[in-house]
Amino acid sequence: MIEINTYLKKQVVISSLENINEEMARYFVPLKSKADLCYIDDFAYIEGAITICSDEKYILDFRHWDLVDQLWVYLLHAVYEMLTQKKEVKFYFPDQPIEFKMKMVSDYAILLWVKGKKHVVNSKEFVEALLEGGQHFFAILYEWDNREMISRSMEELELIKEI
Repeated sequence: MIEINTYLKKQVVISSLENINEEMARYFVPLKSKADLCYIDDFAYIEGAITICSDEKYILDFRHWDLVDQLWVYLLHAVYEMLTQKKEVKFYFPDQPIEFKMKMVSDYAILLWVKGKKHVVNSKEFVEALLEGGQHFFAILYEWDNREMISRSMEELELIKEI
């Protein structure tokens, strides 16, 4: 089973990544509703984490926090490109040098690389979880009373429908 969640970073300084997964509640809040948007200080720079967990093992965890809105865009566009063009895709995180690659290795499996570490996931489960997580994230941002945020969210929600 694959689980993908979005967390917003609280306005506290992360001084070490050493125990960040164990102390995640100190630094992050799960994005569950529009009310959680109060944790965003600057909508041009939305910090947080996207976690990807497969069979209770993290592929992405809180050590990989970054600009979550941009990271969601990168993930969704990469999956779209991988599925439509049947090729390996890669991108770097928006604000740090973390490489993320994806490749369909069969009709049933996707190979993911995060910082060179390989993970094989069920393609159907991964794509469904990714689309569900992206839908959840952009649907909440769409509710924000900001014309630019609504427009950006609508574009990504349309891409999710297309995938």
